[in-house]
Amino acid sequence: MNSRILNIAVLFCSLIFLPILHAQAFDVSPVVDGTVFDGKYPNLFDGQGDYINSTGYPQAMNMNGSASRALFEFPLSSIENSFIAASLNLTVEECLGPFPYTLGIYSYAGDGYLDFDDYARGNIIGSITFNDQSTLNYDVTSVVHDLISSGKSYVGFNIRKEEQDILAPGQPFVAFRSLEYPPSAYLSVKATPEPISSALFLLGSGALAIGVRLKKKV
Repeated sequence: MNSRILNIAVLFCSLIFLPILHAQAFDVSPVVDGTVFDGKYPNLFDGQGDYINSTGYPQAMNMNGSASRALFEFPLSSIENSFIAASLNLTVEECLGPFPYTLGIYSYAGDGYLDFDDYARGNIIGSITFNDQSTLNYDVTSVVHDLISSGKSYVGFNIRKEEQDILAPGQPFVAFRSLEYPPSAYLSVKATPEPISSALFLLGSGALAIGVRLKKKV
């Protein structure tokens, strides 16, 4: 009886854990990243000092006379909607305090390029308390799921400094590594486990059962 219970337990464990061992993980790079800068905040894009910078380091700052948002757009074509998890990962290039301050994470359906509308685009999905960390990551599983389900081709992220500062030299900001200056931002995706045949399940569980029995005999 004990031997039969042991075999059942081994089979049960193999059915649960073998798929996990075969889960696939991969990274997705952005198709575009950069900064949208409004030089006359809060009058959006009145032509005074406004520009889009798709080179250099995407930057987030927020002053009473100007503001910029760091933007990243990723393709969704390589991600199946049955994936398990996805996270946004950012590497900080440069920043200035005083710390800490809040970085808002906004998401939107992208189009693969940057324009002035991206400055205000996105719904907030969360925030990060920034305290001079070298890397940042945030879970974006539900956002990616929703966009894939609705047939969108790109997911965009708009990183904003939430607190507004008084315009003066040496204002707080954070700048991230980019496609031009890697390592760029990336989505870390954990995909659905690969299908495993029943024969493999039985083979694995049988091997485990034999191993346990041999160990008992020794």
